Amino acid sequence: IPATPNIYDIVWNYEEGVLWFFSNLKSANEELETLFTRSFKLSLVRMFPYTAGLAAGLSGPDKDCLDQLKPTLFLEYSMLDIAVAYRRYQFIGDEFLTWLWYIIENDPRLLSQIDKELASLEIGSRMVLANRHQKDSGETVTIKGEEANMDEGLQALKKGAMVAEVNLLYRSGDHEWRFNLKGESLNFSSLKVPETGKVETKEDIEGVVIEKVFLCGKAINLINGLFRHFIKLRVSNDWSAKIVPAIRKWIVPSVSV
Repeated sequence: IPATPNIYDIVWNYEEGVLWFFSNLKSANEELETLFTRSFKLSLVRMFPYTAGLAAGLSGPDKDCLDQLKPTLFLEYSMLDIAVAYRRYQFIGDEFLTWLWYIIENDPRLLSQIDKELASLEIGSRMVLANRHQKDSGETVTIKGEEANMDEGLQALKKGAMVAEVNLLYRSGDHEWRFNLKGESLNFSSLKVPETGKVETKEDIEGVVIEKVFLCGKAINLINGLFRHFIKLRVSNDWSAKIVPAIRKWIVPSVSV
């Protein structure tokens, strides 16, 4: 039986030295790294939350602070037994997605400040919450559906879970993007960009490819801008003094009597 080939989208911005590979599969990423090195005699550096933080324009002291970050407890009171994450900086991505959900719900003006052309950013059809920090707990909650009730997600946050993966719906002007974003790696998957122009002649191909690269870059630049804002906030004093209390209040609202 002939083998069925797997097809993945790759965009290489040669001038900026950036390559985008749209797959979460570990084997596919490792195969790409090997093939890329053999073909071009260059090594790829994976962008996950820690390396993205280093590339976010942090000052020297802020980079030192990044090295010392520890997981945040968004609950003021907790019976959680915090263990060392199985990957040291995996928690940064989960905190980023949890913070992003909070911002989408409570401070959409911040999104417009980061992306001047943004019309809206919404939680899409899927969210995965995982409790990685509680000992002997591997609980994962998956919420699906276009009109899904997010109360289950908030309940998961109350038990110590954080957002591990989310589907996002991004609108800019009359255009719409959909994609999945994974916290631990900041990997994009299932990226659907607005339709490009039709290819009717050979001369049209280059224009369509350039347009596709631009459209992919719009979504990626949005997340990069949000992450840069987040990581600078995360290493600042405002994180503990202002942001964490606000997120805790969102998760467990105070009851007025």
